[in-house]
Amino acid sequence: MSKQLANKYHIEPESGYHSSRNAVVRVRVNSHLKEEVEYVLDYLGITMSEAISLYLAQIKLNNGLPFEVKMPNKITLKTFAETDQGKNVVKVKNVREIFKKAGFRCSRHAIQTDL
Repeated sequence: MSKQLANKYHIEPESGYHSSRNAVVRVRVNSHLKEEVEYVLDYLGITMSEAISLYLAQIKLNNGLPFEVKMPNKITLKTFAETDQGKNVVKVKNVREIFKKAGFRCSRHAIQTDL
């Protein structure tokens, strides 16, 4: 792992997490997902291995997943069912139209509310 990433995420090489990489993690993922993630990671300047090491370090630091995972509630499930049936779907042509329908005024540099 690069020093820059280790410093950014406060990972100490002496801690043993990255100084002796002696474990192998094998994962099967969708090939399209893998390609898209590799593109993002390449843009960020990190390897897949570094990203997975960061993820594992964050799991340890958070004592769990570094993001919330939960089952959808009743309202969300009802919304999913309705939109699958084409009910209560708002169709728009662009982002500006979304904000207009929601009661916001958009200028080139700002979004203002009428509320």
